[in-house]
Amino acid sequence: GKRTTEFDFGRLHPTILYAQEGMTLSEDAYDIGVGDEHRDVIKQLFNAMVQMEKPQDSPPRDVKFSQTGKTWKQLRSLILEKHEPIRDKFFCGIGNRLQYEDSQIAEKVMLHFARQDIAVLPVHDSFVIQRSLQPELIDAMSEAFSQHYNVPIDIKDGAKFLAMDIGMSDEIEVEAIVTHMAEFDGWWRRND
Repeated sequence: GKRTTEFDFGRLHPTILYAQEGMTLSEDAYDIGVGDEHRDVIKQLFNAMVQMEKPQDSPPRDVKFSQTGKTWKQLRSLILEKHEPIRDKFFCGIGNRLQYEDSQIAEKVMLHFARQDIAVLPVHDSFVIQRSLQPELIDAMSEAFSQHYNVPIDIKDGAKFLAMDIGMSDEIEVEAIVTHMAEFDGWWRRND
């Protein structure tokens, strides 16, 4: 089969928020002391807080956080405390702007490979590329990020790659890749 690797670029959103302030994020953005098993919930709350236009006493409706043993206000406070240097990035509705900046960086990565006539497939917040080109993908992403923010980033530390074997011919069908990635959706949620 065709050996490919997939990287979820959207995992860098907290890093982008710090880079906008000229800082680097050197630790897990979603470790706020409530246990690693609740990391996905904290990530959802973090993103909701970035998307919200103002602080709200009622929690985001689509996030199930009761299993953390904390209230929405407690979790909100812990997230703000953890991210004191970027506290002003929460509750001002910049989520869409953040996605736009993410897309600008992704575009630079895709153009890097397009200039070499190398296919890199963007799927949602991810890149799919031939596995042997994974080191070049890491370099291209690091360079695009550093150019955009003038802040270095070590993609290797925060990267989550998923190896896939797809198809038996030289042509890879997009539908097969999307289907294959969907099979690993639970894996991504558990390992993000």
